[in-house]
Amino acid sequence: MGYGYEGLSEQNFVGFHTELTSGSWAAVDIGQGQVKRSARHEMPVLGFFKLLVVESIDGLVSAQGADNDVKRCDGPWDDAERRLVLTVQLKALDADPAVRTDAELVQAQLCPGGSTSMTSLSADEEVDFARNQLKLARSPALAPAVARLGIEAHLDDVARCTDDLASALGRSSGAKPVARWQRVAQAKRACVSTFNLAHEGLSRLIATAKDPLDKVNLTEMLAPFERLVARRVAAAATPANENENENEAGEEKAEEKMRPTG
Repeated sequence: MGYGYEGLSEQNFVGFHTELTSGSWAAVDIGQGQVKRSARHEMPVLGFFKLLVVESIDGLVSAQGADNDVKRCDGPWDDAERRLVLTVQLKALDADPAVRTDAELVQAQLCPGGSTSMTSLSADEEVDFARNQLKLARSPALAPAVARLGIEAHLDDVARCTDDLASALGRSSGAKPVARWQRVAQAKRACVSTFNLAHEGLSRLIATAKDPLDKVNLTEMLAPFERLVARRVAAAATPANENENENEAGEEKAEEKMRPTG
């Protein structure tokens, strides 16, 4: 059953978190369920509802902050690539001809021209570049030279930063990235589904409660959900009312034009 939660904004859902830390909801403990997922089937129903709602809100917060995660991971990735490129550049100037030969070979494959232009790529392209770069570095043709140059630590740093960047982008093992708006939309749908479930569950508990005190307590716990939905209903009604007023004003003006003036 849908109660109208699909009409709410991300801010509406996230703002609801404070409702779960006050009143009757504040006394509902969800700690065990958060720590140990296997313990969830043993949780009281109110705790289970609260846990699901909290997790759906947290998921929406995380989805909205995904762009910040990408920016936070992009800088370290750029720096890791620069350290690798500059290290190889220095070794290409080494006095030992053998070191220079290895460095020039590695440079040609991993950082063409000794350039750090890869740091100007988009985040998705940076992940693709690095994964190809790391694959080449571990290939039979290049791995011996990489080992002789002693740059494995720099490559490990690139690999770690690439994994972090890929995770921030929503990519896993080369999976197609999911755009931020899609992640937010998915998280919002999860909120709608979860809030509907909690709302329906509380309504049924109220309908079947035998103890008057239980019924009062459950009604108090449902109240913030109903207030949240009412905000959506009020917001949705405003444009319609404005249109009605505009239509009425238009009709009045039309009538005035049709009235005889003499």
